[in-house]
Amino acid sequence: YVAGEGLLVRAGTPITDVTSLNGQQVAVVEGSGSREVLLAAAREAGVSLTVLPRPTLEAAIALLEEGYVVAVAGERADLLGPAYATPGLGVLPLRLTQVPLALGLPPGDSAFRDLVNLTLQAMKAEGQFDALYATWFDDAPPALEAWPGAPYRALRLEITAPEEAAPP
Repeated sequence: YVAGEGLLVRAGTPITDVTSLNGQQVAVVEGSGSREVLLAAAREAGVSLTVLPRPTLEAAIALLEEGYVVAVAGERADLLGPAYATPGLGVLPLRLTQVPLALGLPPGDSAFRDLVNLTLQAMKAEGQFDALYATWFDDAPPALEAWPGAPYRALRLEITAPEEAAPP
């Protein structure tokens, strides 16, 4: 998944990209870094906008819902939850920054790495990956790097109880 800074907007808004923000007000969460990202994107696009910082994401979204701002800028991962939970709000596909996210796996465990990668690859080929992705994200699923081979063994997890420490 490619995360990064994005824009939360009201449904039916004419806002589609940074140039649409010219002369508009946009809310951000104080101290989040979104202000700097948004202003840099605005400078690059040659537009002027006003940034309204708020102490919380909820306070920034309230400004959007009340019509005081046309968008809320923030991390897409943070914006998607409220967008899904609040009818009439949505996150634009636009990314002001690109932050790839991945699964963290134990170092040196190539068998597990291969199992994960080949399973994702098989899910992609069967359409399951794209269907799951569409359930949770609002943009096109990413292309997956092709790995040679196929999932060749089932995942087997062994769960063991931790040893109890002897009393002092």
